[in-house]
Amino acid sequence: MNKNFQHEATYPQSLDALAFSETAKRRMTQKLLAEPTPNRTRLPRRLSAAAMAAVLSLVLALSAAAAFFAVPTLRAYYRNSPGYLQSAVEWNQSLTKNGWTMTLTDCVMDEYSIYVGVNLTPPTGVALDAVRAYRFDDWSIRFDGEEHIGGTSHYELIRSGSPEDASLRLILWSTCPMRDTGRESLAGRTLYVSLGRLYHHGTWDETEQQYDRIVDCPETWDFAARLTLPEKTITVEPDAHIVTLDVDASITRIEVTPIGAYIYIEGDALKGHHAWVPKNAPDGWYGCVEYQDVVLRLTDGTEIALTEGMDGSGCSGGTDTSEPGRLFLARRAGTLLDLDALESISVCGAEIPLK
Repeated sequence: MNKNFQHEATYPQSLDALAFSETAKRRMTQKLLAEPTPNRTRLPRRLSAAAMAAVLSLVLALSAAAAFFAVPTLRAYYRNSPGYLQSAVEWNQSLTKNGWTMTLTDCVMDEYSIYVGVNLTPPTGVALDAVRAYRFDDWSIRFDGEEHIGGTSHYELIRSGSPEDASLRLILWSTCPMRDTGRESLAGRTLYVSLGRLYHHGTWDETEQQYDRIVDCPETWDFAARLTLPEKTITVEPDAHIVTLDVDASITRIEVTPIGAYIYIEGDALKGHHAWVPKNAPDGWYGCVEYQDVVLRLTDGTEIALTEGMDGSGCSGGTDTSEPGRLFLARRAGTLLDLDALESISVCGAEIPLK
C-alpha cells in the first residue's frame, strides 16, 4: 500500500537538552569579557557577583538562541535523546538558489524506516508566515534511482512558534517493506531526495473547483546522500510459541531499533488466514498484522505499548497457501527508544528478553 501525504506538527518549544557544552560556554564568556576595542569605555577587571551572573545569563540566552537556529531539525525534534544519538547521521548538505537555502540537516534510520530532517531558509527580507499551510508542488524519495520501495512516505511541516525564526523546517518520513519480501538492504545505498516549488493556497476557484496556488519559492531541490545504518540494533531469534489470529505460530526473529520493533512470525497454520481474518479497512486491506499486542518493558519497569507506525507490515500465505505462512509486524514508537534502557519485549503474551 503506497501513500504520499503531508501534515503539520509543532516544533518543540524547549531546547534544554540542546544547551551548549561547558567549553562553548567558557569561550562565549571569554569573548564577552575580552579587552575592549580602542576608544571604548574599559570594563573594570573585577566584576561583581551580580555582574558575573548577568554575563552568564546572557551566555545561556545566546546558547539557547543559537541552538534554536543552528541545531539539525531531527536533533531538536527528538531533543538530542539517547535514541537519536544511537541512530542519527548528520548530513548538513545545503543548496542555495536565488537567496533560498535548502539543507538536509540529519537523518534517523534503520533497515525499515528513514526520517530526514530538512531546513528551508528564505532570502533576507522574505518572511514565511508562522501559521500558513505550506506545501511542495512535487517531491519524492528514492533509493539508488528506484522509486520508493513499496512502503509509504509523507512529509510533516514543523512549526517553531517563534516569529524570529525565518526558517521552515520539515521532516520526510519513509518506510519500507520487511526484508523477507526480497528487497535489498538499505545499508550503503544512496538516498535521493527531491523537493520542488513551495506554495500555499489562495482563494477558492469556483470554476476549477480548487484553490489557487500561490508560489512562494519556485526553486527545485535535488539531494543525494549515502545511507549508513546505525550499529546499535538488538536482534534476537527466540523461536517462541504464540497464538495469533486464533492459530499456533512461532516468533522466529525480532529486531529492535531506536525507531521501533520489527517482528517475524511463522507457522503453517497461518496459511489461508485471509479466509477468516476480517478486512477491516475501507480499501479492503487485510487486518492480519493489527491484532498482535506488542509491549516493550524498560529496566525501570516502565511499559511502552507499540500500537502505531505499522507501515511496512505484511504477510505471506494469507491467500495463496502455496506460500509460507508468515506475518511481518512493524511497530514504531511515538518517539525514539533508548536501547540501553530496554529489558524485554512481549509479543502476544510471550515475554522475550532483550538483554
